Amino acid sequence: MYRKSFEVVGYAYEAALHCLDCAGKRFENPDKEGLEDSEGNPIHPLFLDQLEGGECCDDCFEPIE
Repeated sequence: MYRKSFEVVGYAYEAALHCLDCAGKRFENPDKEGLEDSEGNPIHPLFLDQLEGGECCDDCFEPIE
């Protein structure tokens, strides 16, 4: 399967990385502008080309790929 480097594979918030499923459970629509984590910081998408390898979700501990 071909994947694009600009594909969103997770989100960064609360000083941690989160997979798409866990971010979706927390924010329903994590792509919506203006969302903030519990510390008042904006959430940021994590793109495929930003992965260094071995990143895991800090909620479910599954690999982010």
